[in-house]
Amino acid sequence: MWRVIGHARFDLEDYAGAETAYLEVVRLDPETERAELDERLAATIFRQAEVHRAAGELLEASADFLRVGAVVPGAAIRAQAEYDAAAALLELEAWGEAIPVLEAYRDRWPEDEAVAEINRRIAVARLNNGDRAEAAEEFRALADAEGDAVTRREALVQAAELYEETGDVDA
Repeated sequence: MWRVIGHARFDLEDYAGAETAYLEVVRLDPETERAELDERLAATIFRQAEVHRAAGELLEASADFLRVGAVVPGAAIRAQAEYDAAAALLELEAWGEAIPVLEAYRDRWPEDEAVAEINRRIAVARLNNGDRAEAAEEFRALADAEGDAVTRREALVQAAELYEETGDVDA
C-alpha cells in the first residue's frame, strides 16, 4: 500500500509525501526489493531540491541535493545531485560550504567529465574564501591538467600571483 501511495504522491508532485511513503515501505519491509525503490526515493529527494531551487531557496536546495547521497548512496542521480548542490552553494557565495562538496565530488568521481570544471570551481571558491595558499595549489594543478595553452598560462599566472601574496616565492 505504501508503495502505491508513494507512486501516486510522486505523480501528483507531492515529493515530500512520496518520500515519506517510500521510507515507510523500507521501514515495514526491510527485505523488499530495493533497486527500483531506492531510485524512486532518490528522485523524490532530487525533485524536492529542484522545487527549492526554482523558488530561489538555494540553501534548502543544496541540503536536499546532498540528502540524495546520504539517503541513497548508490543512486544513479547522486553525481548530478552533488554537482547541483555545489552549484547552489557557489551561487550563494557560500565558498566554505561549497569547497568540501566540490572536493568530495572530485574524489568520488575522478574520471567524470565534469571534474575539469569542478577543479576550476574549487580554485575560485578557495580564492574567494581567502584560502590563498590552497587556491595557488589548485591553480597550479589546473595549469598542469589543462590542455589549452592560454588557460594553462592564465592558471600559472594566477598561481604565481597567489604564491607571491602568501610569501611562497620559491613556489
